[in-house]
Amino acid sequence: MIDIKEIKRHKKNKLLDSTDYDGTLEILWYHYGVDKHNPSAERKDMLQQWINIIYPAPSANRISIGGRLNNVHTQHIAIMKRMKATCILFCDELDAVVKGIGNDFSLYVD
Repeated sequence: MIDIKEIKRHKKNKLLDSTDYDGTLEILWYHYGVDKHNPSAERKDMLQQWINIIYPAPSANRISIGGRLNNVHTQHIAIMKRMKATCILFCDELDAVVKGIGNDFSLYVD
């Protein structure tokens, strides 16, 4: 289970300046998201909470994290088959989903 108090303690004093933040969901997730050592289901749930907070309801309702995870996984399997490989190290699938969401649904940047 994700310990929200631990996340707050760890990240509460972390501030982004203009050189750290390029206006993408990916950078916010990198700096403030749930670390990979937490269970994937809990990370996925936390990302869903972020989506519901950050994006307006019509956009949030169109973002399917589960569907995007399935697409990324399917792409990874297809690549492994094309390369006839049994093991290829890919980036974290949820991180790939975060990047895709950020590309498809931009955030407001001042």
